[in-house]
Amino acid sequence: MIAGARTAGIIQMSEINPICACLVVTLLAAEMALTKVNDKTGAYRTLKLAAGETMSTDEVLANQKTIISNQETIQANQEKLNEMLSNQQTIISNQQSILANQEKLDNVVANQESILANQKEILSRLNK
Repeated sequence: MIAGARTAGIIQMSEINPICACLVVTLLAAEMALTKVNDKTGAYRTLKLAAGETMSTDEVLANQKTIISNQETIQANQEKLNEMLSNQQTIISNQQSILANQEKLDNVVANQESILANQKEILSRLNK
């Protein structure tokens, strides 16, 4: 345990990972200040909010767990979005191939029509 003693299941701010503490403070509000205050039961509260509210370490940790859970959900959703984007790129590529093939087929049809016209011309000359 880093500096400070546990009191009624609450730990002092100095015991919390500073990065996590900063994350919580940043997410709660820019005006929050890190302080140790005694609540009515004598237990240490770890954050003093701008409005004078306090949060216990348990509340901070619960919020951190919620934040982590939300980050995991966001990450999973981002992975799904990346997969969807990849699928869309594949679809676009396939559509471009289909369009190119359709243009080739259009050229084949045009050539066949030209051949048919030439054959009709040859036939009409032969029949004269």
